[in-house]
Amino acid sequence: MTTIQLEVSEEVVRKYGIESLVQRLQQQLEVERLKILAEEINEAVQATGLDNDALVEEARAKAWESYKQKYLSHILS
Repeated sequence: MTTIQLEVSEEVVRKYGIESLVQRLQQQLEVERLKILAEEINEAVQATGLDNDALVEEARAKAWESYKQKYLSHILS
């Protein structure tokens, strides 16, 4: 992990506070890290020749069937 230092205006620090700014930046950086991971996963799936959309649709359909059986079976019977 790398540590970086940023210059932040006093006005921004007064308005939001250092703790809040650190938390916001950490959350945004975590989102960026997850985007990178998602791209890597997508590239790996494509490299295998599998259809990512078909895989997602299959997983969605299985999850929906599982949900219906678990939570809606008494309604759908």
